[in-house]
Amino acid sequence: MESLGRSLRSTFSRRRVLTIGTTAVGAILAACSSPTPTPAPVKPAEPVKSAAPAAAPPAAKPAAASSQMTELVLISPFGKPPGDLRGQTQEDVQKAFEAKNPNVKVTFIEGVWAKLMEQITTTVGGGGQIDSTIWIDDQRVPQLAATGFLAPLDDNVKADKLDLGDWEKLAIDASKYKNKLYALPYYWDMRALFYNKDHFKEVGLDPTKAPSTWEEFKTAATKLSKKKGEDIERIGGVPLMPGGGTGGGYQLTGNTWLFLWGWLNGGKFVNDDLTQVTCDSPEIVEALEWCTQFVKDMGGAEKLTAFGQLAAAGGILPIMTEKLSMSVYPTGSLWFDQVKAKKPELQNVLGYAAPPKGKKSATWSGVLSSVVFSTSKVKDIAWEFVKFMNEPSNGVLYAKRHAWIPTRKSVVALDPIFKEDPMISFTIGLIPQTNIRPPIPPSQLIWDEMIRASDNAITGKMSAKEALTAARTKVQAELDKYK
Repeated sequence: MESLGRSLRSTFSRRRVLTIGTTAVGAILAACSSPTPTPAPVKPAEPVKSAAPAAAPPAAKPAAASSQMTELVLISPFGKPPGDLRGQTQEDVQKAFEAKNPNVKVTFIEGVWAKLMEQITTTVGGGGQIDSTIWIDDQRVPQLAATGFLAPLDDNVKADKLDLGDWEKLAIDASKYKNKLYALPYYWDMRALFYNKDHFKEVGLDPTKAPSTWEEFKTAATKLSKKKGEDIERIGGVPLMPGGGTGGGYQLTGNTWLFLWGWLNGGKFVNDDLTQVTCDSPEIVEALEWCTQFVKDMGGAEKLTAFGQLAAAGGILPIMTEKLSMSVYPTGSLWFDQVKAKKPELQNVLGYAAPPKGKKSATWSGVLSSVVFSTSKVKDIAWEFVKFMNEPSNGVLYAKRHAWIPTRKSVVALDPIFKEDPMISFTIGLIPQTNIRPPIPPSQLIWDEMIRASDNAITGKMSAKEALTAARTKVQAELDKYK
């Protein structure tokens, strides 16, 4: 494995490693800088050397045969408790894993979500130790796999007789590259419409019914909006805003992006065999045109962004402060923590993201996983941790703490919370209609370019068709390098 480490280090100069990291700065910075090309593939990583098969889970303790402590280094974007509730859960999971594996010491590198890819690629590519992750999303898996940073897990799954049929198929698909498994997903979220019942009552809308079509959504948003003179006091809702994750745009639209509205209109961003980028198809162009006109009709991008910046002051979502009536957010995670702490009644007020009339509802999911890095010298222990994150008992813990939805089907039957909690049960009902972001090597690039295209259309710099065709051309050129 040392030869692979040398190969990676020589292949990835610091400049090329930073190419991956800077394109993956994430939604917060994506609209503000031009993404750089994804590097060409390198030598595939060697498979993990799996622990001996066990007759039944849990597997044997990998470090129990020796009195010497083994360090397992993980990277995590979570903060420390009590400031970050996910950090507390992380500590609890860490302690449980160490209790099960007494000769293993888990060490966390505290990551920053907006720079997580940069931290991973500079550390691993530079010869530093990161063995696994407690959290990495599907958007980053194909890029890391294609460039040699991840070890394939298929032999481990086979050796430990894991039945991948117990995992939701779409979540597993999000964790593959060229038909090999590079991540084992333990939870995913879905996008749902949160809305304020009191605001609905105030303007004569039925508080028991969320808008069911684009047309109803726009009508409701118009009725719910309030102005005092020329000043906006409340926004009823808006589907898409410029600025990516910066400023007030993202705060007003929630976690939707063009992906949601394109899927709702029946579009596809890549073809089924993942070889052709199709983000300028008529369906996605029409979706962006609708979003652009919607923003104009609600007062324009500049005015709405300024309002959003004020409404989101202090880091509180505008829907929590009565400044926004409807928005689409991911169920679970930090959104849920804010809802639960500051406006718990929103847990009971959920609706589907509305499609155009005559089309099917849709949503999309972020798929969160653990991985084994190709340069790890303790791959067997890292694999044990990956499996541990997927333990059914942990799936229940995540649901109770954060409303996270397990990717393992069997976990849902283990605890009443999956039926009794309104947000969780609603979210599980969304699984048949969910989508995942295209699992292609330039996965971050297509994300960045969809934000850029949205910005250019909404701010009037380009037509929707021109913006999306420019994006397709750029992403296709990168994708072609992996053929």
